[in-house]
Amino acid sequence: MKQVPPDTLILLDMSGSMNWDPSGPLIPPPPDGRRIDIARKVLLIYWMITMTKKLDGNDGKNLNARLGYMRFRESWDNGRWRPFNA
Repeated sequence: MKQVPPDTLILLDMSGSMNWDPSGPLIPPPPDGRRIDIARKVLLIYWMITMTKKLDGNDGKNLNARLGYMRFRESWDNGRWRPFNA
């Protein structure tokens, strides 16, 4: 049976709560200590370990996976049970 590379989607949450300290919104985060900073560091470490230390068209081959990336930002109900951007 032929193996097919998996589909991989990295979804980065960039909503307002990602500006908080990992413990919650009541504690001011240290420099480079917001949730978004930590998520970005993890993604960078992932790329550095998994890939060839550079981003190019060969990344899918090197990882043996089809790779996609998306960002999630704020989205609020507009009164019709749909996000504003729908």
